[in-house]
Amino acid sequence: MRKNIFLPIIVVLAGLSGCTKVWDYFIAHPGHPARKCRIEKITFNEMNPDNAEEFLEAYAYFAYNTNGHPSSIEYYTPFVYPLSDRLNKGFAYDEMGRLRVYTSDSFITFWHLYTYTSPTKITDSVFVYSSGDYTVNDHPDTYVSVRVSHLTLDMFGRIIKEETIEESGYTSEKTFVYNTDGNLIIPDVTYSGKPNIRQTNKIWQFIDRNYSVNQPRSEVAALNAYGLPYIFRSPISSQSEVLAIAPGAVVTYNCD
Repeated sequence: MRKNIFLPIIVVLAGLSGCTKVWDYFIAHPGHPARKCRIEKITFNEMNPDNAEEFLEAYAYFAYNTNGHPSSIEYYTPFVYPLSDRLNKGFAYDEMGRLRVYTSDSFITFWHLYTYTSPTKITDSVFVYSSGDYTVNDHPDTYVSVRVSHLTLDMFGRIIKEETIEESGYTSEKTFVYNTDGNLIIPDVTYSGKPNIRQTNKIWQFIDRNYSVNQPRSEVAALNAYGLPYIFRSPISSQSEVLAIAPGAVVTYNCD
């Protein structure tokens, strides 16, 4: 049976070096404060496409399935032609609870299909300009092009390498390196001692390729009672593919 990478990973500390202990604690203890909260809404400012000097509040609403996994993110804004309407996201899972399909309407509709080939290997097939019902089908009905990324995971279930092949034959490779505190190494970024917002759900970590234990120090203007970012400020050094993290963004959590 294939390992479910989205379940908490219990790591035996005996024989491991001390540098892994911080990461082990966060990943192996579902009772950590970040695990007690889930994101319900993010409020942020969106520019009026007809008036670059006008900004109004926009909202990202998060829905979850009965297993606590994200099922959708829907964006709302007051503008007639809002940019955020093109940012809606959907998630579907296989019978083992693993992310199977992730769709993103980020101007060009992306449809990600994940294939789990081994406990440390995942294939991410990305269909571009796609359409279809992700809640019913694994594959889109139509698409213009496809690219394939091969993901390599480490012993903690973190993505540490992404090798991508475009339809044109062009190839690229990204690596993700973590320090001894379990934080992604980003140039000129230092981390606080507070939990990273992505720690609230493994799907955010997986899609963002960011499993950092802590939040970058410069990003946070205010924290909630669980130490999670409540208000963000500039600069945003750890950009998110899936979360509407921007300067001034306010996060509403539902905490146990």
